[in-house]
Parts: sequence; C-alpha cells; structure tokens
Amino acid sequence: MASDDKLKFVCEGCNYKFEKNRTWNTRTCPFCGKKGTVHEERSVADLLDDPELGTCISL
Repeated sequence: MASDDKLKFVCEGCNYKFEKNRTWNTRTCPFCGKKGTVHEERSVADLLDDPELGTCISL
C-alpha cells in the first residue's frame, strides 16, 4: 500500500465518520475538535473476528 492510502476513522465523542490519509497522526476530530476520541473504523469482518464481540453475534 502507498503512504497516501485513505483509512476510515470515527470519533467516539460525536460519531463523526471521515477518511484521512494513512499518514495522518493528529487524531483530533475535524468536526468536534476532541482529542483522543478518534479511532480507525472497524469493519464487520473485524467485529466478527473479535473474540469478545464475535461470540455474542449469532447469524
């Protein structure tokens, strides 16, 4: 992957979802301005693979 690939992020404070370059490291929400609440958005496959969450989801 190139260094300019986009990743999806979500703010846990205001639930704002956005995309930034892979090299982005400020982790400040561009909508509400909170620091420390922005994390990479998890895909459905990531959630199902999570040992803590995957067992409580039944299909």
